[in-house]
Amino acid sequence: MNFLRNFAAFFGRVFLAVLFLSYAIRQVLHFSETAGLIAGRGIGAAGFFAAMAILAQLLGGIFLFLGYRTQLGAFLIFVVWAPAVWLLREGLSDWKEQMMFLKDLAILGGILVVMAAGPGAWSMQGGGGGKGKE
Repeated sequence: MNFLRNFAAFFGRVFLAVLFLSYAIRQVLHFSETAGLIAGRGIGAAGFFAAMAILAQLLGGIFLFLGYRTQLGAFLIFVVWAPAVWLLREGLSDWKEQMMFLKDLAILGGILVVMAAGPGAWSMQGGGGGKGKE
């Protein structure tokens, strides 16, 4: 059972990390588009918020990937992702948008599980029984 728990914690953490690192890289490469999306929702200081979101996703993604300060990394991602899910989604009248919204909620659920359970044993933190040391 420990193998299965460690396997799930490791790959779940890495898959989430790859997602957020990919988002961050794309947002860096298309910074004006990212800031424009935020500004388009009527949020002031869009450039600042875009930069902070990118930084949180980069740091959080790296922390998740390495299994180092994992719960902090998950928290950084949650702080950015949760408001984005609510503020930046188009209307939910379209079935496709509803599915994207539910996917985003599932990702948030995964981040919350990492925050609660820690990185697992296969990490730089070596969380042993699944609990990380912060």
